Amino acid sequence: MSQLTTRLVNDTPDAAMVQTRDRNDVDHRIAIDKATGEIAVHQYNDYPGTLEECTPDQRRLIRAARASARYTVQAETDADVVRPTERPAKIRAGIRIVDDLPDGEFVRYFRGYYDEIREPSAAVPDNVTSVTSILYLDDDETRLEYVTSPTLELETRSGTHWQYTNPADTMAAPDRDPDVLCRLEPQSLAVSFGDPFRSLLVDHLKCQIRDIYWLRGETIPEDCRLEGAGNPDVDRVRSAVEPEAVSD
Repeated sequence: MSQLTTRLVNDTPDAAMVQTRDRNDVDHRIAIDKATGEIAVHQYNDYPGTLEECTPDQRRLIRAARASARYTVQAETDADVVRPTERPAKIRAGIRIVDDLPDGEFVRYFRGYYDEIREPSAAVPDNVTSVTSILYLDDDETRLEYVTSPTLELETRSGTHWQYTNPADTMAAPDRDPDVLCRLEPQSLAVSFGDPFRSLLVDHLKCQIRDIYWLRGETIPEDCRLEGAGNPDVDRVRSAVEPEAVSD
């Protein structure tokens, strides 16, 4: 069962206003900047004014209200405020394609990625958070248009940045947002290549769907109620929202 109800209450060329009510019967009014997807305004009563002062439950509901508002604006207005990699339908398309790849194509697209996670080709900097395979789907979402060579995600003071292990990807990759991201920690694999790794990737993408529903405070689809690595960004949100649970 969803932890909140959400509805679009106003839509202008520049911003959209969404109202949500969480399971504590607290109302949230949230304005989304349609050009950037950023939260322009978030008003609510009955909770402290800053996240640091809130309880873990209050923090989670505030985050859920914001996430739900963005997805509502994406679905009900002309704004494009949710990246493809954060859309469950897009991730499910990626799952279908990866799961159905002939063995030869799976080797072509993912053997290098597996090897880079298992045994990095160079010294991995301390600020690498994950080894990433960036997937671009074709317009019909039936095949892979382009897959980058293994890419390192670096955490810096200014945010997360990609470092391509193959510089050609900077020119060859499509000039648009990626559709699907496989993001696994370096030296984290305990499975062999082939079907075990393919199954791990499928479960990893299902865990990303799990994380989206968790962020929105919604019931997680049954096939995505899995343990395992999903979206590392959501793990950081959990740390901020539920520090007691993370420290246990």
